[in-house]
Amino acid sequence: MPLFTRSSPFTRVTALAGQRPVHEAFAWLHGNPRRIMDWQAEMVAIPAPPFGEQARSDWLRTRFQEAGLKGVHADSIGNVLGFLPAPNLDPESTGPVVVLSAHIDTVFPRETPLNPPGSARRLR
Repeated sequence: MPLFTRSSPFTRVTALAGQRPVHEAFAWLHGNPRRIMDWQAEMVAIPAPPFGEQARSDWLRTRFQEAGLKGVHADSIGNVLGFLPAPNLDPESTGPVVVLSAHIDTVFPRETPLNPPGSARRLR
């Protein structure tokens, strides 16, 4: 039975949220707040002014590779891309996907100190 059929967005989200891998992902997120905040602080401390995001892009590419994403690469303008294949889905499938996206450059000049204070729960 396919995960998604013709149904409302709420029904599709509910079906997705009920999947074991989604629960496992949320459990990992809830169990690793310190690691997540450490990564966030490490990343934002890397200068990334407009058109100068290469170092931050390299950092993100390394994290994607460590997470086991496949096909990790940066495109011609520095966006870092990768994918995590579904374990039981044909690689040629054109079915639904989940996309995570983030903007990694900043508006600060390269020489601006970027050392956010914070704790395991919050950056300031």
